[in-house]
Amino acid sequence: MFNGKLDEIKRRQIMCRKFCIVSTLLLFCGCWQSYENNNCMQSVIGTWKNIEEGEKWNFVFESDGIISEVLRPDGLHMILSEGGTNINPEPNLFIHYIYGPSEWSYDCRARFLQAKVVIEDFYIKSNEAELNCSIIDDFSGRVSEDGRSWTVSWKTITKWPDKQEQVSEVRRIIFHK
Repeated sequence: MFNGKLDEIKRRQIMCRKFCIVSTLLLFCGCWQSYENNNCMQSVIGTWKNIEEGEKWNFVFESDGIISEVLRPDGLHMILSEGGTNINPEPNLFIHYIYGPSEWSYDCRARFLQAKVVIEDFYIKSNEAELNCSIIDDFSGRVSEDGRSWTVSWKTITKWPDKQEQVSEVRRIIFHK
C-alpha cells in the first residue's frame, strides 16, 4: 500500500513537471510570436514618400493603425490631419474637407500593406466653379524584403452628391521609407 502511494505521488510529480514544461513552451512561443509581430509592425510605422515624377504622395503611419498625415497630389498639395479644416491657399479659392477615418493594416507574413485615405466631405469653391464630393483613395501592395519600398496599386473612388460613384483606373506607385 505504501509503495502504491509513492508511485501515485511520483506520477503526479511527473505530470506536474510535464504541465509546467508545456505551459512554459506555450507561453514562450506566444511571447515570441507577439515580439515578431511587434517588430514587423514597427518596420511599417513612420513616413512613406513617393519620390517619382508625377503623382506625389506622403503618408505617416502611426502604431495605432491611423494615418496621421497625408500629403495629396491634388495640385494643391494639402497636408491632411484627422478632423476637418478650411484652407484658402490662393485668393478667391476656398477649400473645406473632413478627413477620416483613414487607416492602414499590414500582413507581416505576406508583407502586404494596405492604406485607405478617406475624405468624407471635400468642397472647393473658386470664381469659376464649385465642387462637392467625397473621396476614398485605396493603396495596396507588397513591401520589399528590406522594408524600404512599397509598390502599390492605387485607385480612387469619388462619390458625387447624386450618389453616383466614379472609380479611377488602377495606377502603380512606389513609395520609399
